[in-house]
Amino acid sequence: MDTRTQINSIIRNAEKLHQSEDYINAFQEWDNVVTVLNIKIKTTKKTRMFTKFSGWIAGFATGGSLGPSDLIIVPAVNKALLHAFKIDIEFLIRKLSYSLGQRQACLYNSPDLCKITDYRQELTYFAFSYHVANSVETSSEKFNKLIELVNPLEDSLDLQLKKSVPSLLDDIYEVISNGRISQEIRMLNLYLSQFLETHKKTNNSVYKQITYIKN
Repeated sequence: MDTRTQINSIIRNAEKLHQSEDYINAFQEWDNVVTVLNIKIKTTKKTRMFTKFSGWIAGFATGGSLGPSDLIIVPAVNKALLHAFKIDIEFLIRKLSYSLGQRQACLYNSPDLCKITDYRQELTYFAFSYHVANSVETSSEKFNKLIELVNPLEDSLDLQLKKSVPSLLDDIYEVISNGRISQEIRMLNLYLSQFLETHKKTNNSVYKQITYIKN
């Protein structure tokens, strides 16, 4: 079973559980989606490095130096190589964003589940969700943002968290304070405010700003 089929299958199961309001089991399925995507990110690490290197080699081969034409040729070569290796960054980012959002909805609807989650990990996912909700960047640029937050490990199925809690809160605060107040951002504010309350983390600028916006 290829990655796309596997992910879509898990998502269908998660959506059924979510619709029946079985939030604990739905959360587990959404978490399974994130795990599979994490594995895919990890396994694409070397390939992405290779495609980037190959792209620049192609750029140099066109004239021996970098010029305006390379701004077109290099990304095109990289895209072709990524396609050849069956790495669909757009699909990966879209499904990750959707699954994290549903995962956060499960936490909101099941406070007991929220209590046992890892605070820093969930805050990292919230930081990514806020960035995606507020961003009009390409999937590759959003992918780069993900790599700023987490680091694929060679010897683990998990992602190593790269940013501290204060740094993550700063990232989120910047979006809440200066970003677009869309419906998606409002939903994230709702989910995050309860998450912070459940973990008794309300003495920070993010929670205060969310409370200010709601009032």
